[in-house]
Amino acid sequence: MKKRNCRMTGEEKNVHERAVKLRKMTDDKLIEHIDHIREEAYNTGYSEAETQRASTPAPGKSLQQLLEQLDAGECKGIKSATAYKIAEFAREQGYLE
Repeated sequence: MKKRNCRMTGEEKNVHERAVKLRKMTDDKLIEHIDHIREEAYNTGYSEAETQRASTPAPGKSLQQLLEQLDAGECKGIKSATAYKIAEFAREQGYLE
């Protein structure tokens, strides 16, 4: 049985009104609305990624040290065989000598 409108909480009424608004949109308006939301989300994610991106590597850290730490098992889920494959790939690609 459906819940009566008079017994809905304020939040439930708000959700219901938004759902009705979406259901009444034409196809063009609905696509426009979704595209706007998607664009906003991409822009937000891109700006957050830009602020989190490190401009310079950590001082005193090198690729060789990273590979040694991986080989020592300091990274959860990466065992020595995987670390070896990563090191070999780095050598093949010219990252290491």
